[in-house]
Amino acid sequence: MNAVKGHLKASAEAAAFPPIRKSVTVAAPPEKAFRRFTAEMASWWPLASHSVGQRDSETIVMEGREGGRIVERIRGGRECVWGTIRLLPSLPPSMKMQTSAL
Repeated sequence: MNAVKGHLKASAEAAAFPPIRKSVTVAAPPEKAFRRFTAEMASWWPLASHSVGQRDSETIVMEGREGGRIVERIRGGRECVWGTIRLLPSLPPSMKMQTSAL
């Protein structure tokens, strides 16, 4: 029970901080850069050092739909959901996603 209370407290504290926003400029058409960032996330994300499973992490998957999850898959069949996807109406149709961490 203490672990659950601790998790809820940590979640509430995390919600009190504003989101971190980062912008980068890449030499690629927007649709290609967006696809690389989302559908091909496992090809560039440093799982061994920036994940829950670390060396046991196998991949990261972003389900490309509203309500889709960003999921880390860990050796042994475990999964860790990093966040969910919501659509942003102000962007072009090919780029209307935003993630929200859990």
